[in-house]
Amino acid sequence: IQYIPNGINCNSQISRFDHADKEKYILFSAGRIYHLKGLHILLAAVNKINLKRQILIIGDLDQAPAYRDECKNSAKNLNVKFGGLIKNKEQLMKIIKNADLFIFPSFAEAMSMMLLEVASMRTPIIASNIPSNLSVFKHDEILFFESGNIDDLSKKIEYALENKEIMINKASKAFTKLSNNYTWDRIAKQYK
Repeated sequence: IQYIPNGINCNSQISRFDHADKEKYILFSAGRIYHLKGLHILLAAVNKINLKRQILIIGDLDQAPAYRDECKNSAKNLNVKFGGLIKNKEQLMKIIKNADLFIFPSFAEAMSMMLLEVASMRTPIIASNIPSNLSVFKHDEILFFESGNIDDLSKKIEYALENKEIMINKASKAFTKLSNNYTWDRIAKQYK
């Protein structure tokens, strides 16, 4: 068996918004948001620490109406903005690039394209320690939390917000790993 990983095109040409007119935020994004994506874990963690910073949630919540209602109820006392599904890739990448922090609390993934795309924007990441995430990135590249553990995620969010330089350094290392291993120009040669 020969394993060939997913890949992306690294596009560092995407520019940030003008900081003067945009509030900084923590980002969660998934195409379809349902239980396995772990949004409820993120909301419980930020409720636990009474986080006032804006949390932007991008993705289609209408796939699972009961789960949507549960998440919206959990977000009532938080500074949460539900942005819906964004199909324009450049617009989504700009939103990713402008986030202070990306939270990826999935319970199960294959090799996540979203994780690769966030790393390509050099955005600091906190991710669940599921095998598929650990097989791509290491502890010096992104900050891991114990999957499903609300207490651990809340501590990691506080740590990340208090240690911005460490998180930026991790994001830079994740980008280097991505550039060296997971770009289509390299992966196409493996297919060939």
